[in-house]
Amino acid sequence: MKNKTFLFIGLATAAVIYLLTKKSAAKNLKVYFNSLKLDKSRGIAIPTVKASFRIVNPTSSSLSVDSIAGDIYINNKQLSSVSNTDKFTIPANSESYYDVNVKTGIFSALQTIYSLIKDKKRMSVTFDGAINSGGFLLPIKETIIQF
Repeated sequence: MKNKTFLFIGLATAAVIYLLTKKSAAKNLKVYFNSLKLDKSRGIAIPTVKASFRIVNPTSSSLSVDSIAGDIYINNKQLSSVSNTDKFTIPANSESYYDVNVKTGIFSALQTIYSLIKDKKRMSVTFDGAINSGGFLLPIKETIIQF
């Protein structure tokens, strides 16, 4: 009976240590909003807008990213909300690029394009959101300048 109790306590301790190391590794994950681009690979159909993220895993263990969610702003005006729940894994000591489809309404897209043409200034793209890695949320607020 004592052996089973010690075995149970040992397994529970190992599980807790494993979860804590994964959580601390997730805190070290670096996420950068890389670009907003048009994917014209579909031919003459309406192109897909993609938000690209560079994700760096500086730890010695692989990490999984469960979801990316947030809002995209162009010149401080909201263009769209982004949500992707496709899980993927980043190997240890490496970086990956991850593209997320941006789904925006036609009215919002036309309004943004009109505003850019009318104002004639550089396009500032901001992503304000979070990434979920192993149940730990990492906030992301990055701005890039395009054109």
